[in-house]
Amino acid sequence: MRANQTMLNTVKDYAAGKKSVRFWDSGKERFNNCMDSLAILKKHIPGMRQETQAIQDRVNEVRNVSPDHKDYLDLSQYGAARAENARVLLEQKNGPKAVENQL
Repeated sequence: MRANQTMLNTVKDYAAGKKSVRFWDSGKERFNNCMDSLAILKKHIPGMRQETQAIQDRVNEVRNVSPDHKDYLDLSQYGAARAENARVLLEQKNGPKAVENQL
């Protein structure tokens, strides 16, 4: 439980006030990793659903976007499958060392 709360707090601190975090590829990757973590917490830890939803809502509020906007954050689009696909694509693009360097 402590590890889950630490992860949630770390993501919350990272996302605080971020409006254009996805400008650079490295920023996109970090943001996507954080959102994958939130999506996994939301899916598997019922007690954290309200907190993860609040972070999603806050990101959308800071971005000033509605659900039909291209930059709208929807945690259902993130999670373990998206993270694994991203890892495979990164490895295909830059080789196995690229994945190791991100860990």
